[in-house]
Amino acid sequence: MEQPQQRRTLFEPEPATAVPAAPATVVPSTVASAPPPPVVERELPPPADVAEYVEPERARFNPWLAVLWVIGLVCVAVGILINWNLYEQSTISSDLGENFYLFISVTQTFVPWFFGVGLAAIVSAVAIHALDWQRRRA
Repeated sequence: MEQPQQRRTLFEPEPATAVPAAPATVVPSTVASAPPPPVVERELPPPADVAEYVEPERARFNPWLAVLWVIGLVCVAVGILINWNLYEQSTISSDLGENFYLFISVTQTFVPWFFGVGLAAIVSAVAIHALDWQRRRA
């Protein structure tokens, strides 16, 4: 299994090529070890000409913010339309079937959630726009 390469600095010596491992032997303490390899200093490249700082171009369109707006508007519109439909159906006819009462009970459970999620998404989108505007003006 190969070992991952480690990052080296400019002043470290070149790593030696793969040398087969020698069998472990006992070395007497009186024998001096081999001197360390010499440190090879490399010249750094000359500094680049000083250039003007150019700010990176920002994208003008944030697709996630657009999705947030769409979710907010669709949820509020669906909540209003369902509520309006229930109101019209209940005022037009007094002879409503059992299925309609089931529809009313289910939709009355979810309509407040549609409003809440829609309003939260719209408020979040407006807050993100405000923070972005403030950051650009600062």
